[in-house]
Amino acid sequence: MKSTYAAITTLVLTTSSALADTDFTIALQSLDASITFGGATVSGDGTGFTSQFTHLMDNGIGFLGSYSSMNGEIGTATWSLTSTTLGIGYAAVDNLTGGSGARVIAGLGYTLFDGEVSANGTKTKTDGNSKLAVVDVTGRLNETISVSAGLQADLEGDVDPVFGVAINYDITDNGSMFVGYSSNSTTDTGVTTKLTGWTIGWSNSF
Repeated sequence: MKSTYAAITTLVLTTSSALADTDFTIALQSLDASITFGGATVSGDGTGFTSQFTHLMDNGIGFLGSYSSMNGEIGTATWSLTSTTLGIGYAAVDNLTGGSGARVIAGLGYTLFDGEVSANGTKTKTDGNSKLAVVDVTGRLNETISVSAGLQADLEGDVDPVFGVAINYDITDNGSMFVGYSSNSTTDTGVTTKLTGWTIGWSNSF
C-alpha cells in the first residue's frame, strides 16, 4: 500500500501552466484507481484538494511548496491521505512572451505523506516519503491560452513515472483557470496500481 500512496502523492501534484514569476494555485482533484493482485481487480475512486505556491527568481531558480488532502474508497475499504511537497528547480528555457514562447523547468522535489486505510473495522496507518525528479514544459498558444506537460519520476523507483497535461485559460490579467489530466501505473511485489486523475483549479499570479 505504501507504493500506492506514493503514486497518489505524485499524481496529485498540480500540473498547471504557471507563467508568472510567482503563482498561488488552488485545485480540486478527482481520482480513479484500480488495484490488481492474483488476477483479481478492485476499483475505487477519490476526491481531494491541493494548494500550491511557486516562485521563479530572475536567475532562473524556482521554488515550489504544495499541500494536498484526499480521501476515497477502494473496494470495501476507505482511505485518506495528506501530503506536503517542497521542490526546487531551474528554468533551462524561458522565452515566454504575451502570445508565444515556451518555458522548460527541471527540478527535484521531496514529499512527506500520511495515510490511513479502514476495512472491516480495522484501521491501518502508513507514512513515508518520496524523492522526485520533475520536468515541466509550458507553451503559449496565444494571448489567453497556454498548455503544459509534465513528467514526474520517483528517484527511488517505488513508483513508475507519472505523466500529466493541462490547458490554461487566462480569465483576468492575474487570474487563470486550468484543467489537467494525469496517469500512472505501478507494479510492486505483484500488486499493480493504476491511477488516473482530473484536476480543475485556479491560479493567481503576483
